[in-house]
Amino acid sequence: MYYDDAFDPTLENDFDVPQFDETYSIANSVTTMNSNTKKYLKQLELLKMQDKDFRKIDRYFNGKKKSIELYATNSTPGTRIRDATSGSRINNAKVGCRDEDMFYKVAICTCEKGISPIDSNIFFFDSPEQYERITGSTVSQQDKSSWEEKRIKERVKRQ
Repeated sequence: MYYDDAFDPTLENDFDVPQFDETYSIANSVTTMNSNTKKYLKQLELLKMQDKDFRKIDRYFNGKKKSIELYATNSTPGTRIRDATSGSRINNAKVGCRDEDMFYKVAICTCEKGISPIDSNIFFFDSPEQYERITGSTVSQQDKSSWEEKRIKERVKRQ
C-alpha cells in the first residue's frame, strides 16, 4: 500500500534538515534559518530533555559559557554502557564487568546546574583525551597512562 508520508526524506516536499556535529546546539541558531529548521531544532531539544539520562551542564572556557551535552549510564550491573557524547548504547558492553575497562569512566559529582546528586552521573568516554576535549577538564599524564595500560590488558585478554 502506498501513501504520501510528509517526513519521508526521499520525497521532494520534505524540509531541509541540517547536519549536526556534537558541538551544535539550538543556541547556535542563526536568524537566517527558515522556520521549518527552527521547529526541527526545537523538537530535537525537547526529545533530548525527555531522555532521563541526558545531562546538559554549563561550564566556562576562557571566560565564555559553553553548554555541554552528555548522556549518563545507569550504574545497575548488567545495564548496557552508553556513550557519553552520542547517547548510543554499546552492544556487548555492560556495566559491572570487565567491559568497563575498554572505556574511560568518569563520575561527575559537582553541584552544577543539570547534574542532580540523586541521579546516576557516570559517563563513559572513548578515551581521557575525549573527556578533556568535551568537558574542558584536565587529566594527569599518570592517569592517562594507567588507563591505557588497563585498556591494553583487557584487549589482550579478549583476543
